Amino acid sequence: MEEIIKYENGNIEVPDNPVVLFIEGDGTGPDIWRATKIVLDAAVKKAYSGKRT
Repeated sequence: MEEIIKYENGNIEVPDNPVVLFIEGDGTGPDIWRATKIVLDAAVKKAYSGKRT
């Protein structure tokens, strides 16, 4: 289940399944966001050995 990233007591708390918001087609074009999502998902998978999605 996705969870919200929180900022509490001067610390950022990032859950294992954080919600990352974006607006598709925010001026860069929907085709860019589709490609970006693939890259970001792969980076998170590699950085956290599949423990975060």
